[in-house]
Amino acid sequence: MEATRTKPVAQLFDSATVKEAISEAEALVPGYTYKGFCAKVAGAGCAGYLVSFLGKRVLYYGRTGETHTEYFPGTQPAAKS
Repeated sequence: MEATRTKPVAQLFDSATVKEAISEAEALVPGYTYKGFCAKVAGAGCAGYLVSFLGKRVLYYGRTGETHTEYFPGTQPAAKS
């Protein structure tokens, strides 16, 4: 399978827009497509992502190392005191 880039990756990483795209995907908003998701996160500066099934999370990263960690639904770790 060949990957197709739908939109250039923005220079700046916008974690709020990445989170918004994730929320739309989880809610399966009308008109949602994976291609649209990829375009939205690329426009928000996401250069790629790494899925850890054992860690139950996805790490989204930007061009210069910025990250957003999204935990699988229902697996958010407890806050550290």
